[in-house]
Amino acid sequence: MTDIKDQADAALARKGAAEREIKRIELELNEEIDALKQTAKKKSLPYEAAVEKEDAYLEGLALEHRQDLFGAAKSLPLTHGEIGFRSSTALCLLNKRFSWAGILERFDALGLKAFIRTTKELDKDRIKTLHPDQLAEHGLKLRTTEKFFAKPDIARLPGA
Repeated sequence: MTDIKDQADAALARKGAAEREIKRIELELNEEIDALKQTAKKKSLPYEAAVEKEDAYLEGLALEHRQDLFGAAKSLPLTHGEIGFRSSTALCLLNKRFSWAGILERFDALGLKAFIRTTKELDKDRIKTLHPDQLAEHGLKLRTTEKFFAKPDIARLPGA
């Protein structure tokens, strides 16, 4: 019996060492990815500034010549794309005396449920407490399975 435990313990140690190596590789690659993202961000800064500059120029041009360029239209097709105006409506607080949490409470207290989002989902943990006959009435049953696990204690491995 001791020999079997020793074999299992040795396999667990090998598994733990492999998992530790996977984590090391992932960490190393994530650090490389972060460095590459920073490099890309630095390289793209002049282009981001150019995009902002051209956006400001195009918007100014469109606003200054809105009637001439657009007439009643909302957009203007050009050789290299399209410029235009899009309407959007945002819901805003009247002033600082109001908060979204306070408005939610007010709508709830006034029974304005149609304006409040709620997420409906089954409480599966609570349903599991029902009698099997009750579960069957609703097309449900409990199924218990066993899944093997092997969790090495990384801190106790040699070289940790």
